[in-house]
Amino acid sequence: MSTTLEILRDAIVRKKPVSFRYKNPKKPNEPKGARIGNPHAVYQTTTGNINLDLYQTSGAILPAGTELPAWRDYTLTFISDLEIIEGPSFEVASDYKSYARKYQRKFVKI
Repeated sequence: MSTTLEILRDAIVRKKPVSFRYKNPKKPNEPKGARIGNPHAVYQTTTGNINLDLYQTSGAILPAGTELPAWRDYTLTFISDLEIIEGPSFEVASDYKSYARKYQRKFVKI
């Protein structure tokens, strides 16, 4: 069975969208539905978390009323039911900054 990081690495390399559920115990009011979007990078934060930068295209989002598509970051520890959505590859978001300082500690990025 593949790990979350391995699945995300595959999706990023192939530029495939993903779907997953997210439950952060520190945010009990988060919507429970799936998040769907285009993963662009997985990196380690300065606090030691491993995060996903996702250009979210549909699904649950907080705060409610946030317009999609939008950039969101998710901590890998709280991701479950992760799946690659097969089909056409996505286009890299026009405002993606692959040179961003936070990606110095990257695991994988476009």
